[in-house]
Order: sequence, then structure tokens, then C-alpha cells
Amino acid sequence: MLRSEKDKFASLTHPIRHRQNRFDFTDLALVQTGSLVLPAALCLFLLAPGLALGATFRITPTADISESYTDNVQSVSEGAESDLITQTQVGANFAANGARLNLNLNISAVHDYYLESDGLNGIRPRALGSGDVELWQDHFFINSSVSMSETSTQRNGARSATDRSLPSNRTQLLLYDFSPRLVGHLGRLLEATLQYSHSESRFSKPASGVTTALPITPVTLPITANPNLFRNQGRDQKSDDYSLSLDTGRYFTSFSSQLIFEKSTTKSPGSQKETDDRVDLVNEYQITRQVALIARAGYEDVGSGDSSLASSGATGAFGVHLKPGPKVDFRTEYGRRFGDPNLSADLTYRISSFYTLNASYEQSIETQNSTRLNQLNRLTVAPDGRLVDPFSGSARDPSQSSFDLSNAAFRQNLFQMGLSGAFGRNTINLGADLTSRESAQRASKE
Repeated sequence: MLRSEKDKFASLTHPIRHRQNRFDFTDLALVQTGSLVLPAALCLFLLAPGLALGATFRITPTADISESYTDNVQSVSEGAESDLITQTQVGANFAANGARLNLNLNISAVHDYYLESDGLNGIRPRALGSGDVELWQDHFFINSSVSMSETSTQRNGARSATDRSLPSNRTQLLLYDFSPRLVGHLGRLLEATLQYSHSESRFSKPASGVTTALPITPVTLPITANPNLFRNQGRDQKSDDYSLSLDTGRYFTSFSSQLIFEKSTTKSPGSQKETDDRVDLVNEYQITRQVALIARAGYEDVGSGDSSLASSGATGAFGVHLKPGPKVDFRTEYGRRFGDPNLSADLTYRISSFYTLNASYEQSIETQNSTRLNQLNRLTVAPDGRLVDPFSGSARDPSQSSFDLSNAAFRQNLFQMGLSGAFGRNTINLGADLTSRESAQRASKE
């Protein structure tokens, strides 16, 4: 994979694999005794009701080897060096499937071997899980997802390979999301969905290493308090999201409408909270079987510690949804959102009965927590039971990022493209992404 530090572009060879963070074997004992306790507990807790509901429980050992290429192994702006990376992954997939329950948990150990930069070699743990259960048929659902991995605590992306391999420059990251959802129907005319989501990113230790640690607001501790409990307050994030959606039901065939109320709050101790409240009315009218027109109108109130990201006022967009044939599905919208002109687009092209091309582009305001959750919650279950990225078809660490660690909100432009397919026993997964970010913390675009 080729990656340019200037615009964070990834152009894939086969398959997508890129690691900015390096971890040594010295922390594996900590992972075995601590990090995997929570996934194991979650697995046992969730599987118990699953078995009672008549779910099928399956354990599948997994092993794979991949080869990757990077043109900037040390993530430096000058004097970039290329390298070949051999990644070996061994683990197991735990799955439970029933009429009202689906659970999937992947636990593995990953070994990275660099042909030239042997200071980056090491073993790191990984755990990914997702599940959904239907507690009240057709009405009440609970979705959850969890990720545990190791990531870099460095704020400066341009650091040497030696610095990145120091034990003090890495931390264990727990990312989870819990989301109950209530659905109601008014005959075939209306469907209402009320949803709440709580998510958190929690680090096992404070930022440290050769670069300056993230600022931490002083806290007055009780005499009996453990100071270690407050060391992460400058980096941990949690979000609470509420939404109510009113959709036209199955009675309408050529016209669909959706009224959405959303309220989102992201908090980081010691930092100003980020808020996003909005109302959207989205209408889509089917002119022909191949063409539909889209009209969107609403109101937003975005609050941020970065005044350049704060906005309040009307929003809207016009777009088109094209299905010229069974192979192509294209949708695009252009209008105003987040206080600026906004463009979004999605494309699915079925090249043949074996291969499919997916691409998307979006402009948004995000936080570190929301970008991790977007990567975690979009994972899908592959035929072999693994949780994989739908664009590349490969396993992806939601905590992986080519950008500096930051609790501030930022404006993000994200383009993604992936090619996946299977022919007999052979599979191919190709992918690329281009991401740029702007925030008050940076004088120029990343």
C-alpha cells in the first residue's frame, strides 16, 4: 500500500494493510491478564441468553498471512523510506446465531515483521465484537459493539521508528457502543424508530513518550482516591446520541419521506463538549424505475470549542438516485450542512457475478470517538465469520489512524473505494482511502 503523508492517500496492492503503530511483546502479558477479561466477560454474558433463545454456538480457529508495502514507513514529511511488511495473524472467531440473536467476537494476536525496519517488529493483541438481540419481536432491539487493541499515544505523527517502538508510546484502547432501539408501526403508513446510543473510548494509561503528552486539567483528589484513576481524563471520550425517525411505510411505492430528530453530545474531561442538534426532512420521489429525485431540508445547531466549526441555521440539499440497471446504484446530494457547502455520494457497481466495486465520499464534522465508531459499526460479517471492512473486505482495526491523537472536533473530507470478489476458492480485496482534516489545532489541512 502506498501512503502519502501529505494527503493521507492509500493505494492498495493486495490486500489493504497499513500500520502506523508498533508494539512489542513486552506488553502481551498485560493483555492476556487484563485486556481480554472484558471481551471474555461480554462474550459469556451475551451468549447465555443466546443459548436460551436456541442460538447455535460456533468456534472457528483462524490464521492468515498478508504482505503489504508502504512508501513511508516512518511517517516522516522528508526522507521517506519504503518497506515490506509481513503480517501474521492467529486467533479464533466465536459466533452465536439464532432467530432473534446474532453475536460475533474475534480474538487474535498479530505479528508484524518489517523487512528493513526491524525496530518496528512486534506482537499486538486485537479483539473485535458485535451483536444484536431482538427482545420484543419486531419492536425492541439492542445492538452493541466492542473493540480492544493497542494504539500509539504520540500526538506527533512524524516520529522515528525507534521512538514508536518504545513501550511508553503505546496504550490499550477500549472502544464500545451500546444502542437500544424501539420500533413502532402505524399499519402500512408510518414507521417510528426511537434510538439511544452510548459510546466510549477509554485508554489504559496517559499519553507519554518522546513528545508532549496531551494536556490534562488538574483535579482535586479525595484523600482516599487513586491518582491513576484520573490520569486518562485528557484523552478519554464518551458520546450520547438520541434520535427519533418517522418514515413512510410500505404503503407508498414511488414516494418516500423521512423526518429525523437528532441530538448528539461528546464529552472529554477537561475539554469543552461538542454538540450536534439537528432536524432533517428527506424526501425521495421515484420518477422512473431508473431515476429518483432527492430533496432535503432542515435545521442544525452545532456547538464546538472551535468557533470555526460551530454553526446554526437552515440546511438543505438536492440530489439524484440512479439505478440504470441491475449492476449500478449511484446516489449523490449537494447542498449546505455544517455551515458550509456539502457534497456526498455513494456508488455500488457490480462488475460481474464475482466482483463488486464500492465507493463513497462525504464531508462532515467529527471527533476522534465518532470516527472510531464509524469504522467499528460499519464492519460486516464475512462468509468465514470474521468482522471485515465492507469496502476492502479485510479485517480493520477501528482505532487505527494516520492522524495525531486529539480530543478536538475537526472538519473531515473522506473518500473510500473498495473492490471485493470471490471466484471459486480465490478471493480478492482491494481498497483505497483519502482523508483530509481541518481544525483550530492545526494551521494547515492534514
